[in-house]
Amino acid sequence: MTSLRETRRLDFTDKIIGIIELRKLANTLVIEAQKVEEDNLRTALEFKVRSAEGAFYESNHASIFDNDSNALLSRVNNVKMSLDAVNKESFEREMSIRIEINETTSNPLIYYSNRIVVSGLRSTWVNGQINIFEQILRAFPPQARFIKLLFGRFSFVAGAIVVASVYYLGFIILNWLFSLLPSSIDLSSLSFILSVPKVVRDVLYFAAFLFNAQVTGKLISLRVNDLWPSVELQVGPDHLLIQKQRRAFLVKFGASVLLPVVFLIIELLLS
Repeated sequence: MTSLRETRRLDFTDKIIGIIELRKLANTLVIEAQKVEEDNLRTALEFKVRSAEGAFYESNHASIFDNDSNALLSRVNNVKMSLDAVNKESFEREMSIRIEINETTSNPLIYYSNRIVVSGLRSTWVNGQINIFEQILRAFPPQARFIKLLFGRFSFVAGAIVVASVYYLGFIILNWLFSLLPSSIDLSSLSFILSVPKVVRDVLYFAAFLFNAQVTGKLISLRVNDLWPSVELQVGPDHLLIQKQRRAFLVKFGASVLLPVVFLIIELLLS
């Protein structure tokens, strides 16, 4: 009877994966390799790490994820793990597990860069392994998906708030600068602006505001997607984890600068 191989694929997204999570996945493969070796199978483990600088590291031991490993000296943006089990007599590959993790953006086209593929001749084993990995992934820290959804759906509102704040502050600064100019300076060259009908000026101002708000909102949305990747690998020296550091800066900047400015503008508008 011809052997029938079953393959199941588990895609995942919106996860933060650190060294603890990688060790959990690696140890799961090691333990499974020890189990299947008792079934007259020859196993092969492989672990690959790629750093953000382009360096590649390979090992057949999970020690590649130890604290003193050279693979962890730089920021990691790609990890691959695999387990193959081959029959010692027929040399047929009976079982295999493939794990691939890439740091990705929120682009749905590349969600599948993060996956676990289980293949084997025994359906019960394949489904059992999928269930195990589903439980493991469920325990991984989630990425802040609501932030991306919030700025994705309300990107125009965010852009409008930023543009309105810039316009308002710019208006205050210009008034202050004009107040510093000597009264002897002739500003009649600017009178052509006032010669334009008010309705036309208002339409132009509003159109410029809408355009700038739309563009600014898009830029904010893209920036948020970069700061909160769909799958984030937090592996390597802490100061090299760019997204994590930038999010911390954004929180501090927002709390110390942006919020006071927004409250000031609201207070001035209500007064």
